[in-house]
Amino acid sequence: MPGGDTTLFGPTEQITAEVLEWEGVTLSMNRSGVREFRVGRRGFGQIRNDSQIDILLSRPARIDYVVRGLAEPHPVLPRSGWVTVYLNSEFQERVAVQILHEAYDEACQHLRSSAGRAPLLQSVNAPSATVPARRPQ
Repeated sequence: MPGGDTTLFGPTEQITAEVLEWEGVTLSMNRSGVREFRVGRRGFGQIRNDSQIDILLSRPARIDYVVRGLAEPHPVLPRSGWVTVYLNSEFQERVAVQILHEAYDEACQHLRSSAGRAPLLQSVNAPSATVPARRPQ
């Protein structure tokens, strides 16, 4: 956005442009036809409409944002890790970006830890792998 002028964009377009600058982030349609931010194969945020973004967090982070009044429990899945941010002010737009960045960091951490387990899983599932016999007790 040349010169930082964002007046031609709605809140979700501005947020989308910022989030897509983060390393590895893509935007695609999920099974429900909702635009979803992903890093690798892991989704971490969904754009519902121009005034609502749903964000996937760890439960502790979710509880923290809800208790502080910065996000609301997801309307359909209130006990999950999903929170909803309604974009009804510039402050809420900044909050949404902050929460999306935390969700992005969590998703990246999950991918890194999954990648570390992949060789182990591959070796366990390899046809030549054998399970050691239990020692007699």
